[in-house]
Amino acid sequence: MFNERLKIYRNQKKFFTANLKDYQMLLIIFIINFILFYVFYSSAMIFSDSSREIYIPMAMNDGDVLYKDIFNVYAPLGYQLNAFLIKVFGENLRTFYFAGFVNSTLILFGLFYILKLFIKKGSVFVFSILFAIMTMCVYTVTQTNYTFPYSYSLVYALNSFIWSLICLLYFIKNDNRLFLYLSFFFYGMSICFKYEFIPFGVLLFLFLIFKKVNLKTIALCSFSFLIIPIISFTTLFIQGVSFSDLMQALIYMILLSKAESVKVLYTYLGFIPTISSIKVLSLYFF
Repeated sequence: MFNERLKIYRNQKKFFTANLKDYQMLLIIFIINFILFYVFYSSAMIFSDSSREIYIPMAMNDGDVLYKDIFNVYAPLGYQLNAFLIKVFGENLRTFYFAGFVNSTLILFGLFYILKLFIKKGSVFVFSILFAIMTMCVYTVTQTNYTFPYSYSLVYALNSFIWSLICLLYFIKNDNRLFLYLSFFFYGMSICFKYEFIPFGVLLFLFLIFKKVNLKTIALCSFSFLIIPIISFTTLFIQGVSFSDLMQALIYMILLSKAESVKVLYTYLGFIPTISSIKVLSLYFF
């Protein structure tokens, strides 16, 4: 028994030592991100169209039910998470700023691991990219900042998508099924934040077909994917939401998708980046 524990301890120590530089870099990223957050979080601008994901969670905590009492055409998990955060940390802007800080930190950590897979010996270059993301995205005083963004659901979904992608890449690298299951888990989370991430699931399931995995693996991947959606929508049903309410929200979502302003981002830009789409995106986000 003692020898087994000693072996485990030595393996853990070896693993920690082998990844020490990564941990040091993550610590540096965290410290710089925290300093920027401390300096700039109060500068986040409040726009008239940016408060939806604040007052809706507040109404949910007051007893109103999403989709039934509160008009909404978007995915539910962002509102549910913010309602939970308000319940735990209090009804004030600092709760949302802190949520933005934690989420942005996880995004930066995720991007670090993705970049490390493709840039083996470029720590300075990796850090430069992440610092640029901090200054241009995380702490920009526009609607697209990550500390008090136009859409918390979007940055939450981005975070989940990034970690789904990381797990998929590490599965390809290490052939460890746990990473594959986690990839599907985070994917399920991402679409509960934002339905726009649904197309990524097509690629994930096509990947399973390409890898020719067995039925047990497909079943476990499907189960992993469904965990968060089941929890999220079961909570809504328990609160009194009906299928009729959800269908009505779906109809309004379809009507919204046909609006001219939405076509600029979804129809005109399309799924394949072009010079014109990059130009429009640069104007929109920066």
